[in-house]
Amino acid sequence: MRIILLADSIEVCNGAAKHILLLAKYLQKRGHTVLLLTSSKENIPLAFELQIIECRFLSHRKRSILNFIRGIFFINKTIRHFKPDIIHAHHFYCANQAKFVTNKRNLILTLHGIIPKVGYLPHLVGINIIAGTFAIKKYIIQISNNYSNLNLASIPFAASFENLFLNSEKKSNKKLPIINNLNEIIIGFIGRLVEEKGINIFLETLAKLNTKLKIKVLIVGEGILSSTILKIINKIKVTHIKTVTSIKPIYNLIDILIIPSLGMEGLPLVLLEAGLLKKCVIASNVDGLSDVIIHNQNGILIPPGNSDELTKWINELIISKSKRIQLGNNLYKTVRQNNNLKKMIDQTEQLYFKLSSYG
Repeated sequence: MRIILLADSIEVCNGAAKHILLLAKYLQKRGHTVLLLTSSKENIPLAFELQIIECRFLSHRKRSILNFIRGIFFINKTIRHFKPDIIHAHHFYCANQAKFVTNKRNLILTLHGIIPKVGYLPHLVGINIIAGTFAIKKYIIQISNNYSNLNLASIPFAASFENLFLNSEKKSNKKLPIINNLNEIIIGFIGRLVEEKGINIFLETLAKLNTKLKIKVLIVGEGILSSTILKIINKIKVTHIKTVTSIKPIYNLIDILIIPSLGMEGLPLVLLEAGLLKKCVIASNVDGLSDVIIHNQNGILIPPGNSDELTKWINELIISKSKRIQLGNNLYKTVRQNNNLKKMIDQTEQLYFKLSSYG
């Protein structure tokens, strides 16, 4: 089968990008021919062979009427040459471009998150929609004008630590050896440093922690709020790493992972990755995160934006190693059972066969 994957961009620390690359890798292993069309791949060298064509007109960040039309022509030209059986879009913007030059039957859209409505383009494109979480499925039902006409497939997102990227020139991991005291508890935050991810709440919480406890803080990510980290560095030991190409060594350092999102999440990949490594997680009680975490069983849920509650639970878990281990082990069982990589690939491939001439 010949498959086109449409993506807004491919970035190292982007959960949707990792999902797309895992999908491409395993589809190719099963004998399918895959072509990835994306606006940008950040010059990332992949650890496996994949046909990639870049076109900046596929990016919603560069949206304009002229660029939108240019993107349509680019997709149309690619379709004529590649002759795909399936076109699988992973962003509503490029899906809206593709719908003008392909039929509804073989166009699929996966929504990777809950996106605020901006502009005139619909977020639901075509009739074949994949929801990777219950929160996203609920969102699709809410915004659909005619839900009964949709071919809505629930295919849970999965995580893996397989090597997708070759070692790049960004040697951020060299900073890791400074965190080497086994008697200290490492509190971690991994994600974009933007308001909706709750980085300000996290930093506010750090200032309230018991300073007598032996703790360090590891923040991994970039964003417009990066400068706010400087305000806390003098009060607590903070290591900030902007970009890494191998995330597993980061998780191995962390004892307590904080996901303090302020609003509904699709499902952060960081939560699934933490589960695979049996990490203790404190997360906001919002749709997406609460789909996976059951409070006090496989993680801790706190009200979004509540730094006092976050402080209380961090202090408690710092002291109780047995509680951290118990929560981490239970999260591992949840993720292994509900977010299985092979099952995700199987179900996606079955949908392809159903919608293509191969079905």
